[in-house]
Amino acid sequence: MFAFPPKEFAAHRDEFDFVRVDMVVPHPGYALYGFGSIVMPGPQMRPEIDRLLAIAHARAVDRHERASRRAADQQGAFADSANHGGVTVDGLLPE
Repeated sequence: MFAFPPKEFAAHRDEFDFVRVDMVVPHPGYALYGFGSIVMPGPQMRPEIDRLLAIAHARAVDRHERASRRAADQQGAFADSANHGGVTVDGLLPE
């Protein structure tokens, strides 16, 4: 969005006026995490704000779905190893 990745924010920090109103800029405190900010957005910013919120929402949904699939895959793998020849301790413990 700002032509550089969030991890490079420090090198570009001086390029932004963080108190300028009605303009999208990297968030001064959270830019390293990919956050932006808008000070006192006017009505003409509404389409851009809606677009950015839609992108953020889609990314959050995607992250949630991937995490859910990983959790389900891990549970399935655990159940398979427990029920179908997984590691046992028979013969490993002293009597």
